[in-house]
Amino acid sequence: MKNTLIAAVAGTILALSSVQSQADSYFGASFGSADQDTGLAVGQSGVTSLDEKDSGFKIFYGFEVSSNVDVELHYADFGEITATDGTTSVKAESNSFGVSGVYNFIEEGSFSPFVKLGVHRWSGDATASNGALSASGSDDGFDVNYGIGADINLSESFAIRAEYEMYKLDNLDTTLLSIGAKFTF
Repeated sequence: MKNTLIAAVAGTILALSSVQSQADSYFGASFGSADQDTGLAVGQSGVTSLDEKDSGFKIFYGFEVSSNVDVELHYADFGEITATDGTTSVKAESNSFGVSGVYNFIEEGSFSPFVKLGVHRWSGDATASNGALSASGSDDGFDVNYGIGADINLSESFAIRAEYEMYKLDNLDTTLLSIGAKFTF
């Protein structure tokens, strides 16, 4: 599933980059910490251990629409969360593929803060096991995502990007705090 989504993102990037040849286009990757708020707590409903944080990553492609507005596509992986109640262990993974509008507050300079708002298609897979029995399931849907960040431009074609993003996954709030590289062409 992940390979299919990554291939879809790569194909979309190649298709859009040929269409957007006259506009500034960029791509990049970010890595960081994903936190998924399940609404559970240790001691609640028999939960004895809970880990809602994992490493996450995102790849993205964007192009300029106007001097302050970009359109950006992304694929994000939020890692794995786990919960146990002493006998049963549940593991879940989720990811996102979406599009956002990005508003850049400063057009030029070495520091470019921005905000973004978009929609994304998310999917998640979960497995529960108690040693003797196991069950699995999956869910997906469309929701909103938004965030803030800044590009630190080191040259005309290279920037360091820092972001804090929030992704809704039905009733699950997922955040991704990341740092990465952005290449403009």
